[in-house]
Amino acid sequence: MKVAIEKAPKSRVQLRIEVPSHEVRPFLERAARELSKEHAPKGFRPGTAPFDMMRSAVGDQALVERALKEFVPRTYVETLLEYEEIEAIGQPDVEVEKVAFDAPWIYRATVAVLPEVTLGEYRSVRAERRTVTVEDAEVQRELEQLRKMRASYLTVPRGAQNGDRVDMTVSATVEQTPLNVGSPEKHSLILGESHLVPGFEQHLLGMREGEQKTFSLPFPENHHQPELRGKSAAFTVIMGTVQQRVLAALDDAFARGLGKFAGLQELAEQLAKSLREEKEAHERERLQQELLREVVA
Repeated sequence: MKVAIEKAPKSRVQLRIEVPSHEVRPFLERAARELSKEHAPKGFRPGTAPFDMMRSAVGDQALVERALKEFVPRTYVETLLEYEEIEAIGQPDVEVEKVAFDAPWIYRATVAVLPEVTLGEYRSVRAERRTVTVEDAEVQRELEQLRKMRASYLTVPRGAQNGDRVDMTVSATVEQTPLNVGSPEKHSLILGESHLVPGFEQHLLGMREGEQKTFSLPFPENHHQPELRGKSAAFTVIMGTVQQRVLAALDDAFARGLGKFAGLQELAEQLAKSLREEKEAHERERLQQELLREVVA
């Protein structure tokens, strides 16, 4: 097999692949066998007719067309494996130049390749790695978050306060058109920790179970639904149960309940370690991106 390589515009190369007739013959014979399975001559079982008989039966063009379906992909891949310096991308554009019995087959394959890049003085690029620290306050915030996750809730006969979990039914209209706010049966949220329309939760403070309130609020200009941005909605809320959050004591027993920790000190140390690893991963990513920007520049 002979291969001629020419560079083409826009980071492409053209391969002129020439395969001698004795290497083409097996592809034609396999094509004849495949065709004989579909069009077996009278007196022959499918796939058993001799090559010359099939050639006479279906003609040279049919044999060549069937053989090309295997010939081009296989010889193209063999060429790429032999010439490893050709870093081809995607599928080639193939143009058959010459196919004839008892003669070499020739085709051209044009394919995109990785572009040649002239690197600048990238080894001189530097970026400063920032020192990673974990403050006690950060560990404390993680501990408080764990307490909230493991909290229990007690129904109380008073007005709702920040930190309470409340159940409620909500209906809303925008420009006198009902707004779909989900199931009308019940909504549950933690007051002061939800992400609703700004100002919504403030209207719930002080409401007791069974009370109803109607109020209006504008949707923010950056609302995720463009059609609601800046528009005012009228909300009607009927308060359900009000439950006070009860946090567990932050002690050794609490730590042991979260896993195989000897006590609170070991839990805090593990949280600090996890925070440090997370920050270090972010710093590595930031440093990599900064270096990459400098190299590109």
